[in-house]
Amino acid sequence: MSKCRLTLLIALWLNIIMLSASGNDIFHKFSVPDSLKTKYLSAKNFNRKIDILNDIATYFSSRNPDASVIISHLAFNMADSVKYKYGQYEATNNLGIAFYRASRYKQAMLSMNSAYNIAENLKMPNKMAAVLSNIALVYNSLGDYENALKYNFNSLKIRTSINDSIGVAFSYNNIGTTYHYKSNYSQALEYYLKALKLKQTLHDKEGMASTYNNIGQLFVEMYSDSLEWPLDSALEYFLKAYYTWSSTSNKSGLSEVLPNIGNVYSLKNLNDRAFDAYLAAMNVQKQANDSAGLALTYYNIGIVYYNQHNFKLAKSYFNNSVIISRQHLISDLVKDNLKMLFLLDGNNGEYKQAYNHAYEFVKINDSLVELSKNRLIEDYSSKSEFQAYENKKLQNVMLKSRMWIIILSISSLLLFISIIITILKKRKSNKKL
Repeated sequence: MSKCRLTLLIALWLNIIMLSASGNDIFHKFSVPDSLKTKYLSAKNFNRKIDILNDIATYFSSRNPDASVIISHLAFNMADSVKYKYGQYEATNNLGIAFYRASRYKQAMLSMNSAYNIAENLKMPNKMAAVLSNIALVYNSLGDYENALKYNFNSLKIRTSINDSIGVAFSYNNIGTTYHYKSNYSQALEYYLKALKLKQTLHDKEGMASTYNNIGQLFVEMYSDSLEWPLDSALEYFLKAYYTWSSTSNKSGLSEVLPNIGNVYSLKNLNDRAFDAYLAAMNVQKQANDSAGLALTYYNIGIVYYNQHNFKLAKSYFNNSVIISRQHLISDLVKDNLKMLFLLDGNNGEYKQAYNHAYEFVKINDSLVELSKNRLIEDYSSKSEFQAYENKKLQNVMLKSRMWIIILSISSLLLFISIIITILKKRKSNKKL
């Protein structure tokens, strides 16, 4: 074996050891469920460790997007160090979802495009379809519904061609969501019902609950002062979602639907029931470490107190919500909280604070509008920018590895020299004898 090749193998080995140690370090930084921690620590090979790390990133994607970003980057670096392509796909896909949930849409698209390229190279049409659906979610958030529909229908086409019934149901649901955002309620309901029928056939309880929840939200959107019946339909579907999710172990679903039930009760002026639903939601969200959900529930409770003219408590809940929203970079929720705090401070004579809230609101709002207006999604090369970032991180890791190699080499050289000196001294003493 050549000296150069041996050096590279030592560098790779040291790199893997350092990355594995970083993997263990996440358990000190984040509250990882014991089941996932045990799986990671007992994994018998490096690729399996990467798979579990990606599962951990998925776990945090809705609960703590920032944690998911950190863990996904680590998983990508580990997968890249051993050229484990599927691990790279999962890591970049998780990054895209985490960035999307944190309203960091440009980074989300960079990661999603990278994930799509990897899935395409691996010839995995089901994963390609999944990424196309995720890209559609970002377009939805940017208000570009035509592109969202295009990507959703492209995803549906792939899933239909490979007879992926579960994927087809997801695509129907996502198409319904885009029509929902467009306020095209009849077509939204048509696709939601298509999704629901297929999920019922597949006995997919979690999928059914998700679609029940979406239909409930659709009816809430249809509610107005002159059209009150949609609230009763909304409550019916939200309760179906609640009972269906309750029969599973999905706490994320419960933390999503309980605030929706609270919102309906609030709109119906049944505030005691609304508070019960919100408190139940907070309990589940704290158990599940769902920081984003908790921020939204605080905001919703603030709205109820605001409508009751209990401005002191309303302000307290808005402040709690905005603190969490800032921590997790949920820009839309930060914006909504700032708007309410501006109204409260302005009516209370606290004009300096009101001005600060207004200034920050405009700055965030302008940045979101600019993001949509310039259509950043189509204006950058996802591969080069993403890889440049990753290469920089890998260079830092390799630099540390080289330092260890130099230290080990110097130590080995000193040890070798000391052995030679000892041998020479022994020979010299033997000659004297």
